[in-house]
Amino acid sequence: MKQFMKQHFLIVFLLLISCQRSPFPLEYALQSAGSNRPELEKVLAHYSANEADSLKYKAAVFLIENMPWHYSYGGECVEEYRRQIDRLHPDLPLEIRLVLYSLPGNYIPFNCELEGIRDIEVITADFLIHTIEQSFAQWENRYWLRDLSFEDFCEYILPYRVENEPLMHWKDSLPERHKMELADVADHFANVQKDAYGIYKFLKDCLTEEMLETYIFRKFELPNGEEFEFDCMAAVLAETFFWRMCGIPAAKDVLPAYGHTHNGHSEISIIDPRSTHGSIPGEIHLYAPKVFRRTFAADRSKYSLPKNHPYIHHPLYKDVTSKHTRTADLSFSVNARKEKVKHLYLAVFDRGWKPVAVTEVKRGKAHFEDMGVGIVYIPFYYNDNQQVFISNPFYLRANGDCVYFDPDKENTQQVELTRKCKLDNYKIWWSKLFVNGRFEASGNRAFSDSVILHTVEKRTYCDKVTIETDPDRPFRYYRFINNGWPADLAEIHFYDADEKEIRGEVIGDTVTLSNENLSDINDNDMLSFAAVESWVGFDFGREVSVSRIDYLPRNDTNGIYPGMVYELLYFDQHDWSSLGRKTATDYSIRFDDVPKGALLWLRNLSEGKEERIFTYENGKQYWY
Repeated sequence: MKQFMKQHFLIVFLLLISCQRSPFPLEYALQSAGSNRPELEKVLAHYSANEADSLKYKAAVFLIENMPWHYSYGGECVEEYRRQIDRLHPDLPLEIRLVLYSLPGNYIPFNCELEGIRDIEVITADFLIHTIEQSFAQWENRYWLRDLSFEDFCEYILPYRVENEPLMHWKDSLPERHKMELADVADHFANVQKDAYGIYKFLKDCLTEEMLETYIFRKFELPNGEEFEFDCMAAVLAETFFWRMCGIPAAKDVLPAYGHTHNGHSEISIIDPRSTHGSIPGEIHLYAPKVFRRTFAADRSKYSLPKNHPYIHHPLYKDVTSKHTRTADLSFSVNARKEKVKHLYLAVFDRGWKPVAVTEVKRGKAHFEDMGVGIVYIPFYYNDNQQVFISNPFYLRANGDCVYFDPDKENTQQVELTRKCKLDNYKIWWSKLFVNGRFEASGNRAFSDSVILHTVEKRTYCDKVTIETDPDRPFRYYRFINNGWPADLAEIHFYDADEKEIRGEVIGDTVTLSNENLSDINDNDMLSFAAVESWVGFDFGREVSVSRIDYLPRNDTNGIYPGMVYELLYFDQHDWSSLGRKTATDYSIRFDDVPKGALLWLRNLSEGKEERIFTYENGKQYWY
């Protein structure tokens, strides 16, 4: 957080000086260069001498005009950190190295003072001229760029940096094997197919295994002894470098928050003039309230916005939500009697209300453009850093209509809840892998005379399952055998007729037994688990009478569990109101006098953080 505050301070500083810019952006940029102005003027003079270089002159102006916004981190401690990265990882691809170089100030805490180095004050004429020449060579020689506009060229091919990495020549650093693959691409496409996205897909398919291994699954040792694992933000940054090295116009798009789950996301988008929106995202997002694209050009319209949230106000992040999902515009009347409201925000739920958009209030009206549909929002403004809500939350339908969640406190209902967070398809798959699996008992370790105790016939949706067995038929060996697909088992326990747990030696197939997490299957920790490659069981050393077996597939502990404390809240105009706290005695929990039509939030006060909002209708929870 400290490093974020340092970066945030630098952004605010740049905003302040930008507000004092001259009417002519180029002259302002030259003035802000200080003693480095002659280097920039050399570039302009270089491309002014020949009329044939007029387009390159415009490209140079584009870079210089927007350069005051761009910077990297430096200082002796940062340089030493990068030297140590080189020693630890001497053979890394340059795009990976650039990401690791950028970690101080962006991703990881750093123990020494970071020095912000503004490009405009240090960049050299030789560096800029080399960048411009290299970029134009790509534009001229990559046939898939023939329809790329000059504006898109300036934004997605020309820039010498993507984020805050150190100033380096990286565009001409593509490995020879990838250059050969680029040269061979033409043999695989008809002329009509030679577009940027087609080339991207071809190369992506060729390099998928390598890129996944390099960008996503690998962990990198850092000089402080810790490990850094590439998340989506770091992976997409590396991809952006790589694709631009190939001459493919790529951009880093960021979702600060989803509208149906926690956290955010980042992905690559390919700029292609032939597509409907001018770009093709890696994914289509049905629940994206806002998507922002990292740009080189600064959006001066954001200068007047408050500086309290990244992406929303940052001039180097452009709103591209409509390129990713269906959107609608929203308007609100703002009537704040005590405070003069200058800006109104829209927030989505993410462990509380998280802002995703801001706009100016003009004459009591606030207008938001391109908000993702199918999402619950709430409008608010800040008063002394506190959120002040102007209405209840609402659901934005695909047709642009707003359905408000207004609690009817005169008409209440009893609710019975089984979860505090929605089950997504991935988590449902965990329990689906158990369907058609069997629980068996035998008198010998080879299970040659096994008796089937239970066959799993349906998904359990991450809930604990109890299997009643016949205690009058004792066996020494018991096991679970999967349906042919490896299944993740969180817990399995055996009990006698007196409800006393019976423990034994774990047995199983060779691969399962080699799993270092195998002990997790009966450690009473619902979140830990081990993969059952074929089967896993227990040798109790003697014949035992088992009256029941309890098992739990891999799960998220977002259900209801006996002994844990839960609180149900509903939103009522200005804040969340509590409907009481209860200790669960079963795998569901009831609350009385719940207002109909209310937006609800079930919290587990004992453990866990994943919680989503929902309504309760016709005896069911409907998640948002």
